[in-house]
Amino acid sequence: MSTGIIIQHIWKDQVGVLEKKAHLNIMRLIDHLPNNIPVLSYDIQLNEFSNKISEKFINLETFFEKNIIDLQIKEILRNWALKNKLKCIYIAGLHFNCCVMQCTTKLKEICYEEKLDWCNNFIVKVIEECTISQNNENGIMKECQLKDTTMFMDYTLVKPWLISLEEAINNVDH
Repeated sequence: MSTGIIIQHIWKDQVGVLEKKAHLNIMRLIDHLPNNIPVLSYDIQLNEFSNKISEKFINLETFFEKNIIDLQIKEILRNWALKNKLKCIYIAGLHFNCCVMQCTTKLKEICYEEKLDWCNNFIVKVIEECTISQNNENGIMKECQLKDTTMFMDYTLVKPWLISLEEAINNVDH
């Protein structure tokens, strides 16, 4: 099965404890992936990540969302997935209940538009240790673990989307 990785939304303002932990796990993921795996990275603002990604992967596409619309992002995702004949996509990035789920929604739309079979010959999973959620508490956005998510989703809705970091690494063709 052809697998690709999306690494998204690693921003300079992600300085919380859980955000930093997710960042470390994303670095661990990068270290353990083969250099020829198809990778799509976008909105990576931290040089340590963008440098490591660009130095490691030979099948890499990257972009920034600034000045492009959602439809263009969807077409970038579509072209990347079809060009690489992907059947499985793993996502690492922040935040699960906002940007990551927007990405998965676009991928699900692409799956149906391309007449693929969702969760059969087109699988999308989010790497649990490589993301966290946000929670709006008294009008203040706070980071939280996925099991604590109260903004838009609860953990029973989250769990089917997840794959562990170890399982994702083991599933990738080396």
